[in-house]
Amino acid sequence: MGMASEDRYAITVHLPAGYMVDTPPQTMAISIPNNGGKYISSYEPGDNSFSFVYLTQFNKSVYGTEEFPGIKEFYNKIIQSQKTEMVLKKK
Repeated sequence: MGMASEDRYAITVHLPAGYMVDTPPQTMAISIPNNGGKYISSYEPGDNSFSFVYLTQFNKSVYGTEEFPGIKEFYNKIIQSQKTEMVLKKK
């Protein structure tokens, strides 16, 4: 088993005065089968802002060909979760 890797991104968005998020995204947790890794996204509301935190973790540096379908599905789910729309509205 090789070295694990982890990427974490935090994004903060500041809203114009008088606006709020009407439809916040749901927290998402996706796994690669057989404890191969995980992806977690979380949404945190703030005062006139919100933050997203994205974590992608791979528990191995090399995956066998039999694991590729699970990894492909893992990335497809990540892409779908990041396409989620948010609606803003005036307070």
